[in-house]
Amino acid sequence: MPENGIGLFPDVGFAYIGAKAPGGGAVGTYLGITGKRISSPADALFIGLGTHYVPSANLGSLKESILSANFTDDPHRDVESVLTGYKKEPEPEAQLGKLLPHIISCFSPNKSVAESVEELKKYDQSGDATVAEWANEALAGIKKGAPFSLCLTQKHFSQVASAYGNNEHYLSKLAGVMKLEYRIALRSSVRNDFVEGNPKWNPPTLEDVNMSEVESVFEPLAAEAELNV
Repeated sequence: MPENGIGLFPDVGFAYIGAKAPGGGAVGTYLGITGKRISSPADALFIGLGTHYVPSANLGSLKESILSANFTDDPHRDVESVLTGYKKEPEPEAQLGKLLPHIISCFSPNKSVAESVEELKKYDQSGDATVAEWANEALAGIKKGAPFSLCLTQKHFSQVASAYGNNEHYLSKLAGVMKLEYRIALRSSVRNDFVEGNPKWNPPTLEDVNMSEVESVFEPLAAEAELNV
């Protein structure tokens, strides 16, 4: 998710997926802020980007089984039944799962980006080589992002994570998240960080980011300009 590195933010509803993932939204925030890419089936299942893992060698047989299935009035259940015969547990196990306590410690929704950076610096000195490498990589990912975009991303993912499970809140639904992301995208796309097309960020550091300006990006548009979903 490299959008922060071009002055934008992770969109297409990923904050909604991240809110439902383990860690109370921390994993989604970690991926969104650092730009970490999901590179294994186990991690894709862990975060909720997938529901089943089928080895590529079995995809042809799976396709034939779906095409020849006798569908009822509940096709979703029918497909689930077919998939059950082909799905496997991916190996190795999810790296995100192993690192979950550290991810929560660094990227819980109540932490600012600056606080996440300070926490990561502590883990960067860990005697556990895996944890230290993870923290170092996360810090490097954050360093590539536009400070304004990083703060915007943290606020967005935090808001959506906090709304998860509250059916009365508009951000608990994908349509609500997409509507908000449309507002953010319109305003982000005209900021210099994106228009310039190079990492000469304005503001240049996290400390220089005006959070009131970040919050203004989330404000409703004129009624006729809002995304209709």
